[in-house]
Amino acid sequence: MFSIKIGYDDAWNAWIRFRRAKRPSREICEFESRLLVNVFELADDLATGAYTHGAYRMMQISDKKRRDISIASVRDRIVHRLLYDYLVEQFDRGFIFDAWSCRVGKGLHACLLRTKNLLAHYHRSHVWRFDITKFFDHVRHDVLLELLRRRITDDRALRLLEIVIASWPVDKKVERERERVHRCVGIPIGNVTSQIFANIYFNEFDRFVMHELRPQGYVRYGDDGIIIAKDRHALEVMRMRARQFLNDRLGLVVSVRHDIIVPVRRGIYFLGMELWPQRAQPRGIAIKLMRQRLSLRNASSYYGLSRQYGAEWSREFAWRIAELL
Repeated sequence: MFSIKIGYDDAWNAWIRFRRAKRPSREICEFESRLLVNVFELADDLATGAYTHGAYRMMQISDKKRRDISIASVRDRIVHRLLYDYLVEQFDRGFIFDAWSCRVGKGLHACLLRTKNLLAHYHRSHVWRFDITKFFDHVRHDVLLELLRRRITDDRALRLLEIVIASWPVDKKVERERERVHRCVGIPIGNVTSQIFANIYFNEFDRFVMHELRPQGYVRYGDDGIIIAKDRHALEVMRMRARQFLNDRLGLVVSVRHDIIVPVRRGIYFLGMELWPQRAQPRGIAIKLMRQRLSLRNASSYYGLSRQYGAEWSREFAWRIAELL
């Protein structure tokens, strides 16, 4: 396994990758006012083992539901970027094909297209749609570190990973947090490292599904997934084994609200879309959010997605994009 690189050049390159596409903020401007000093001091702290993780700033966002976002300091987010790139290099090639979130060449649009194609191919089968209750709050630190140590032997990388995993959140004074401290669970929504941590954590389940359950089809995006089997009974057995594995091995619980088995021909709601074997349609809230968020920065992405919905939606978004020009 490769050792993590934490020299001056590496810290600087991590800063460049972090800063790319980031909007200016007061905190970023303050960091940039002493940019070389701050980056080189960080590199020195990483090299000498003096680095410690700071507190998080908490923010709430609401789209379909409220989410608590944890925002680390710029200095810490550079370290997160350094670790993220290192972990992707170490782990990504070992992930299954049908893990679609936060990976180069994958993504939401490709996941929806893959799901629709599977539904079309297995249109006489049954599908189980599931997601995990508060996934990020229930990631067990001991299990995550065990999975990381399987592949990483570099002591400096492991020490930094332990610091980041144990860092969240030192100042979130809520009842849920007091419980979390005693149980050593949870990773923050907001850290780029949490994206790769989630894929590493779920890779255990992905491999269990593919090698033990062996369904006709399986797709996972983040903590949402579908499993396809030839009949309802076979799928119910798979669901029982999957839920037991998630609970016993990973400490995760399937959401009761989204624990659904239906014939494929009836269609499913998955990742903001109503999907059938021959067509796909966004729900009203998804359309509303897309219209609100459309800008020149994301126009090509939204237009590409709208083309999957049919000519009517692609024409509407083409006109809306034209109005922005």
